[in-house]
Amino acid sequence: MSVLSVAGLRRVRTRHRVARLRVAALRYAGNGWPVLPVQDDDSTEPGAGAGGVCAGRYPTTDTATVSRWWDRIPYRIGLGCGEVADVISAPAALGAAAHRVLLRSTATATTAADRWLFVVTAGVRLPDRLTAAGVLRHGPGEWVALPPTSWPSGPTYWLVEPQVVQWEPARAEVVHGVLVNALLMSSATRLPGMRGVSWL
Repeated sequence: MSVLSVAGLRRVRTRHRVARLRVAALRYAGNGWPVLPVQDDDSTEPGAGAGGVCAGRYPTTDTATVSRWWDRIPYRIGLGCGEVADVISAPAALGAAAHRVLLRSTATATTAADRWLFVVTAGVRLPDRLTAAGVLRHGPGEWVALPPTSWPSGPTYWLVEPQVVQWEPARAEVVHGVLVNALLMSSATRLPGMRGVSWL
C-alpha cells in the first residue's frame, strides 16, 4: 500500500470518527446533558477528572457550539458534571453488583479501566463507606468521558443508554443505597475482584 493511500485511509477514518463523535455529542446536548471537548491526551485516562479539557471551553448544551467543536477534530466527549448530573464511578465488581439491582432504572456505562459509571442527580455527597471502598463522585468542575469515547485500553460503552431512562439522572440517594448494600453483601460473599471486609 502506498504512503498516499495510507494517509488517505487515515483521513477517511478520522472523518468517520469525528462524525460519530459529533452525532453523539449533539444527541447529549440536545437532551440537556452539557458536554465539552476533551483533548486526546492519554494521560487523562481512565476518563474522568478535571484535566484534559480544551482551553477556554466549558460544558454547554448549545448544539451550534457543540457541532463546531466536533467539526474536524475527534475530541473525546466529556459530560460536564455538577449541574445537571453527577457521575458515580465504582470499581467493576461493586458496580456490577449494584447494576444487578438497579437494572434499567439508571443510565449506566462501563470503561476500559474497569469502572462502572452511574449518572445520578447532582449535589449529593457520597457516604464515607463508599469513598473508603474506592467509589468516586464526579461533581462540579469535573467531567466524565461518555460513549463512544475510546482509550488506548479500550472503549467506554453504555449498558443502559440514557434514552432508556428518558435522559433523567437516577436519584443519587437510591444509587448510594444500592452500592452500600452491595458492600455489605460483599463482606459475606466476597464478590470476585473486591477486597471484601477491609472496605467496610
